[in-house]
Amino acid sequence: MTLRFGSVTALLAVLLTAGGLAYVQGQGGNEQPGYPVERTVRYGFTVQNLDNRAVETVRFRTLAPVKRTPTQRLEGIEASHPYRLEEDALGNQVLHFTLQDLPPHGQAVVRVTARLRLAREPNPVKKTYPFGELLKPSELAPADHPRIRKLADSLADPESPRATLRGTHRWAVDNIAYEGYIAEDRGALYALENRTGDCTEAMSLSLALLRANEIPSVGVAGFPTSGNSVLSPEDFHNWVAAWPEGEAWVTDPVNERLEEGIPGHIAFRVFSPDEEEAGLSATQSFFRTDQESVSIRMEG
Repeated sequence: MTLRFGSVTALLAVLLTAGGLAYVQGQGGNEQPGYPVERTVRYGFTVQNLDNRAVETVRFRTLAPVKRTPTQRLEGIEASHPYRLEEDALGNQVLHFTLQDLPPHGQAVVRVTARLRLAREPNPVKKTYPFGELLKPSELAPADHPRIRKLADSLADPESPRATLRGTHRWAVDNIAYEGYIAEDRGALYALENRTGDCTEAMSLSLALLRANEIPSVGVAGFPTSGNSVLSPEDFHNWVAAWPEGEAWVTDPVNERLEEGIPGHIAFRVFSPDEEEAGLSATQSFFRTDQESVSIRMEG
């Protein structure tokens, strides 16, 4: 998946309840959330002035880890340069950097360190969470389409939503060939009809099949990791967070990983139904500048 980017707005107000947004908060009732695993991720960028004239002000933005989910909690962010932090209703966070006086063909290196704590098993979500919002069909994940419903019915285990999740994950692993990055967000039906796609198509089809079987699920972008990591641009990735029987799981068909709260996937963006409807290409990228005379390269 390439590292595209777009504007960030306050999203998913419909999912907010008096008790807060459960996906972000990741706790329920009087139970205390547990995030015992320390994890540090680092990433950096080379900012290049492409012009033979100095650039007085350079602005670019990049994602930071989602503030809180049932499986991760952001503890702090350190950066080599000052930044402005922007956050939306889901806990998605964007770092806005402003660099001054970049000389002709000059470079600047910006480094970011994020400190997190991860759960060994998912924290419970609030009982008031409106999971029905994560069952709705969308343009990218049309859970009500007849072809989607037909396949979903064949994968359903009426006695066990967990078994349905496992069967859906296995089907996607066995039947959707990864063809590398695709610039266009083609969606679930493209993946189903062509049996191919990138991680966005695998995510979209998984979302559609799970929702058709009434398993709440949401699309996520971020990085699969193992231990403390320096993030690489080629590892930016899409997967699905799902809640069979109210428990948080990760299904990542491209990497053949099905996990229940195992520290590994670090979420940098949670997608809203509105974004699924409009297309993800404008919102899921990892960094961006709007200045044509400046290039940004992520170091990995």
